[in-house]
Amino acid sequence: MNKKTKSISLHTVLIAVAVTCIYPFAWIIANTFKPNSEILKNENLLATLIPNNPSWNNYYKVIVEFGFSQYVWNSFFYTVTSVSIAIIVGVSISYVVSFYRFPFKTVIFGMIIVTMMIPMPGIFIPKYIVIAELGLLNNRLGLILPFATVLIPLTVFIVKNFMDSIPKEMMEAATVDGCNKWTKLWFIVVPLVRPAIATVTIFHVRSIWNEWLLPSLVITEKALHPIQSGLMRFQGEHFIDYSLTMTGLVVATIPLLTIFFILQKHIINGITSGALKG
Repeated sequence: MNKKTKSISLHTVLIAVAVTCIYPFAWIIANTFKPNSEILKNENLLATLIPNNPSWNNYYKVIVEFGFSQYVWNSFFYTVTSVSIAIIVGVSISYVVSFYRFPFKTVIFGMIIVTMMIPMPGIFIPKYIVIAELGLLNNRLGLILPFATVLIPLTVFIVKNFMDSIPKEMMEAATVDGCNKWTKLWFIVVPLVRPAIATVTIFHVRSIWNEWLLPSLVITEKALHPIQSGLMRFQGEHFIDYSLTMTGLVVATIPLLTIFFILQKHIINGITSGALKG
């Protein structure tokens, strides 16, 4: 087999794989422009991508009539607040553990990392009890604080490894120049570990944005529901409105894609840098 034939074969396989991966997303987007009755019809594979009478009606119903914009706002607020707390606390802990000596430093760092090994479903009951005892049921803090505490260990684990690669001589030079601890952290260390922060940020955003179980336990008031709980409104006991559900999925995915494209450069740098340090 010559080089040209190998290239054609390889690209054929890659195109087939790409089509297989892309088709479900294209199918979902196409169904957002159809009524539910049309989706339920038996159609051939190609016809499912072509709406008979394309309409934006589903988007109007989801965003305006069902108040889906409120769920989007709630998820945005929970995500931004929780991730911000986790990043600030996690970066601060990483800074202290990486650049300063104190008793039981290794033990404390190990205890933080060990919490990452605890499966999330295993701590929902004690977490719910604590939230209830604090009077935070049906309260935004009842989601923000648990989300943030869960995200901190991963932040420390990733960011500290990047901080360990910063030359100690640079920090000593900053001290000689009169920089205090916090100045060194926010104006020297943080810019250098920005790829790591971007990487953990997208991981955290995806994790919180897709979380459904904890909000369903802690929040019962509809006005405080995040986006994943809002999607459940389109599913009745005996019937699912697929057109509205898929429209809601598309609306819920747009913010994640936007954040990913904004942070894409830093994420790639963070992943490749971590691989090189491996």
